[in-house]
Amino acid sequence: MKKAIITLLMTLYFLTSAFSANTSLRISSFTRNIKANYDLNGNIEITQSITLKHKGEALDYFLAISPGSSGLWNNRVVINGGNQLSYQIYRDSSKTDVLKSISDNPSANEIITGSFAQSGSFQFSTYTYTIYVPPGQFNLAGVYDDSFDVSLYSGNLSTYTLEGTKTHSLSVTMPTSLELSITPSGVPFDDTSFNMNMNFGILNVGSSRSADAVIRTNTPYSIFILSEKGGKLTHTDPLIADIVPYTFTFNGNTVDLTSPTAQQIITGATVTSWEGTRYPMNVTIGDYGMASEGYYSDNLTITIQAQ
Repeated sequence: MKKAIITLLMTLYFLTSAFSANTSLRISSFTRNIKANYDLNGNIEITQSITLKHKGEALDYFLAISPGSSGLWNNRVVINGGNQLSYQIYRDSSKTDVLKSISDNPSANEIITGSFAQSGSFQFSTYTYTIYVPPGQFNLAGVYDDSFDVSLYSGNLSTYTLEGTKTHSLSVTMPTSLELSITPSGVPFDDTSFNMNMNFGILNVGSSRSADAVIRTNTPYSIFILSEKGGKLTHTDPLIADIVPYTFTFNGNTVDLTSPTAQQIITGATVTSWEGTRYPMNVTIGDYGMASEGYYSDNLTITIQAQ
């Protein structure tokens, strides 16, 4: 009888030791490359999932996330050369708690925590976190990149052991935007305003009218202009050859409109702000002598072109 008890105790001891030695905790499912297209009128919100795999002793664990290439958890950025877009990683879609790395001294709300019960077979748990690129960012068109680590630890914030790390590659594409707005002088960019009628009424020498060309773009650009009538106002009656000369200035510079082809008046302009870059335009009536009565007009076409 004593021999049976000793044998049973020794058997339990060896089984427990073997069970402990085979305890396993690791990341089993993970999306390495994350790609998204930025919405100039909105934002990006990505729900990312990660699955953990465990077998063996019961244990607590947590996930922590590095700040990425910026080195700052409160200033995560994707980068394209010298340009960048900000983003953040949150515990969930409420976007309340930012996820941090262990070196950033996180609180319990700033990591993802969980536990596994003792099990002789593999068991799984899946968690999600939210990658958020906020709205209102307008920068050079192109692909912006960053990478950040997701680290799995057994234990808790007081006592822990690193069990494994995976690296996300995040790519955000900023689309090309090239917009032109024709507005009254000083009026903000309006993507529905691209025509303007400069009505002089009864003509007088020296009369002038002004407007603005407002360009909003995130790619280098050039501006071209073409006068339908070669830089003069002509009578609506094609049998009347009289003309009314005028002077046209763009951004303070007088433009020669006599060419039958579009003239490039701005070359290699840079990316604008979301509010756009404003170019003042002015038309001043010249000396028309004894021109016949009637209605005179010209049409100016302004074109922007990406480089």
